[in-house]
Amino acid sequence: MDPDSNSNSKKISPGPIIRHFNPTKISHRH
Repeated sequence: MDPDSNSNSKKISPGPIIRHFNPTKISHRH
């Protein structure tokens, strides 16, 4: 119920997801 905990979870969620779903890195690697 802490705003800090929610902010941390939201920051970590979009972080690895965007990195894993990087169409530029995949296109460059292939």
